[in-house]
Amino acid sequence: MNSSETAPLLPSRPRDKHHSKRWVWWTVAGLAAALVLGSIILNPFARSEPPKSDEDAPFNWLNLEPSTDFNWVKCFDEYECARLEVPLDWAKPKGDKAAIAVLRLPSKYSANDTQYRGPIIYNPGGPGGSGNDFVRKIGPFMRDLVGSEYDHVGFDPRGVGFTTPVLNMFPAETERRVWEAAETVSNNATGDGLGRAYARARVFSDLAARRIGETAQYLGTAARTGSEKLKYWGGSYGSILGASLATMFPDRIERLVIDSVMETQEYFDTIWLKNVLSSDDALEWLFISCAASSACPLYEPSAAAVKQRYLRIVDAIHEQPLAVLADDSPDRYGLVDYSMVRKVIFTSLNSPYRLFPRLSQALRDMEVGDGRAMYALSGRDDSEWRCKCSSDGALIGSIEATRAILCGDGAVVNDTISELREHMQRVHDLTTFADMMYVRVWCSSWRVRTVERVQGPYAANTSHPILIMNNMYDPVTPLDSARAVSANFPGSAVVEVATAGHGAIITPSLCMARHLRAYFRDGVLPINGTICAVDKPIFESSEGTNRRLEAFKAMSVEDRRLWAATDQLSQTVSLSGMWL
Repeated sequence: MNSSETAPLLPSRPRDKHHSKRWVWWTVAGLAAALVLGSIILNPFARSEPPKSDEDAPFNWLNLEPSTDFNWVKCFDEYECARLEVPLDWAKPKGDKAAIAVLRLPSKYSANDTQYRGPIIYNPGGPGGSGNDFVRKIGPFMRDLVGSEYDHVGFDPRGVGFTTPVLNMFPAETERRVWEAAETVSNNATGDGLGRAYARARVFSDLAARRIGETAQYLGTAARTGSEKLKYWGGSYGSILGASLATMFPDRIERLVIDSVMETQEYFDTIWLKNVLSSDDALEWLFISCAASSACPLYEPSAAAVKQRYLRIVDAIHEQPLAVLADDSPDRYGLVDYSMVRKVIFTSLNSPYRLFPRLSQALRDMEVGDGRAMYALSGRDDSEWRCKCSSDGALIGSIEATRAILCGDGAVVNDTISELREHMQRVHDLTTFADMMYVRVWCSSWRVRTVERVQGPYAANTSHPILIMNNMYDPVTPLDSARAVSANFPGSAVVEVATAGHGAIITPSLCMARHLRAYFRDGVLPINGTICAVDKPIFESSEGTNRRLEAFKAMSVEDRRLWAATDQLSQTVSLSGMWL
């Protein structure tokens, strides 16, 4: 696409380094994907007066009055919530406002207790995921892993969840459903797959510029902080936020962990090529795991035999989709087709301990013509959905937020369809999952530029070295990216977890948990390149479970707590992401 075919871009401007408050937070100006920092400062997380509560009323975020201070209110049992008011545009502090939804699992110690260690801020990735939802899921486990002396804090980035203004391109839910139903997940599902994706990207971009452009320009990864030091954990896209924070405020780092690391320069250059390097290795982990245990529904005596069985099943669905009419719900019906199966498989690579057992059973069922388990695993609810006259106002993980952040943060992409075909061929040369990698296609027509953008180089000497964690066979953030980012931050250390999946934090590895705890509590880094084994197979026989339980009994009390937390995380939590 040449420049004459696109509307003018909303201009970016240098960030003003002098907007700050007296404590720490960056800003989640991005609304698009899982966690996005943008231009907000979260001012003191100081634990002031006990929060208010109303035990009889259900919690409603929108009933909280936004405030320039944290007015904490009890919510969701043991959590506390607040809405922080900040300028929508930091260059116009008296102009329109945003209200950032913030949630914390509070420390059991008061702020003036010597054992209180302050807040750890979490960002689960995306972009476009809810940090509040993430902390509600992982908070109790992180309290066991790291300690109850900390506040464990999440937030909804601008445009996500219950942060306002909401980034909503579709005023009616029916309009959103119709648009999303026409999406072709796999670019290989039809002969015109890439062309359709390219055309839809242009429509989406034009509509976004018209309907949400004024709000979307205030999303992005640029950060702000006060004078205090920061404790932060970020996964997936959260690693971009972490690396940006370390680049912009290297002297503010007290503890900073990035997990499942995106290569920063590639992200801001909108390249989206290296992130797929290990996706086929992650799939191979399924074959190896199945061959290692008869508990796997696809068990064969070798990984090669499992792979051949898998390919026969997937090839068959390409030729003949399966009709589904669920027994347990007369309203659930639909088709299991190639595009759905590819999406489910790719999503499962991100959370193998949680999803590989269900995936392998669903594939085995498809072998005999039963698509019900695969349909359920896909999460599709088109047939069961009914139009509602009202909603709670939350748009968690919206496609608007994801694209506004990814494309608004990155370099402008004006590729023609021919140039995109060349790009996709380069991706295809690296992975069989090239049909899932369409970020550059999304951004090929994006017009709304983020007002404040992080400027490289993305490197710094931080006041405390960074801890970096990555699985060896991560399907979307390969280990090489973690090593490349580490090289830009002297003194940092990489912990390599010997398994597949997206997120070291969600692997059952006692070794990983010990290093994470030692870093947050004592600032101790392992030797760079430390390799951590996992302590549980994906498919476990009853005999293996018994042996593991005996080993558990022999652990120290602290190790039991750490192991139990990592085991639960691996079974219940996924990092946010546009692929999930």
